[in-house]
Amino acid sequence: MKRIILFVCLGFIIFQTNAQIGFQLGFNQALERAKLGSDGEYARDPALNGFKVGILYEQNFKYGLGLYYALNYSFLINQTKWNTIGSSGRLQQESNMEHYLDVPVHFQYKLLLAKDTYMMAYLGPTFTVGLAAEEKVATKYIQENFPSTTAPNDRYKIDVDGDSFYDYGRFDVKASIGIGFQFRNIQLKGGYDFGLLNQYIDTYNNKESKPWFDYRNEWNIRLVYVLGDWKW
Repeated sequence: MKRIILFVCLGFIIFQTNAQIGFQLGFNQALERAKLGSDGEYARDPALNGFKVGILYEQNFKYGLGLYYALNYSFLINQTKWNTIGSSGRLQQESNMEHYLDVPVHFQYKLLLAKDTYMMAYLGPTFTVGLAAEEKVATKYIQENFPSTTAPNDRYKIDVDGDSFYDYGRFDVKASIGIGFQFRNIQLKGGYDFGLLNQYIDTYNNKESKPWFDYRNEWNIRLVYVLGDWKW
């Protein structure tokens, strides 16, 4: 094992040609696929929309190969339409707000098209941790103009069945794939992340014959500015 690690490290040293640091800003949309309780599988509607901002580091090797790392902050929000609750004449609206960090570690390939112009593709894992997630529910009667809003619930502290185990987890690992285009110091990237970990972590319900689940996928598009090459 030590020999393998040493071989990989030597390979990075021998083949690495330059490195780049940059900044990125983009739009992202989280798509939630869940099955909770006796209901069938469903997707959260509407999806969570927001922005992503971060700092990145690229290691470029020979033959167009490289590694890409980043530290990103994301902010997401959504709000449902007013829905009627049974026959009571009451309306209900739900809103969500989330903050999280992600760290992608991706293999990247760049194809030189012309001077300072590249097409690129990447794939690899993205590690995610939720910082905060609030859920609010507003209710009103049809004839009312001003709804009453409940205090926000912390998604990571929800315990519906009262078994002292929180229902949702903060951590996720995503399988990421994407493409991009670079001209000089400007990159445009777009990709899709497939959530691999079940975000519904309540152990009691997950022992059922048809366990509950909640997976989070996400697509994003980002504008990147790199500061230039550092030769090695």
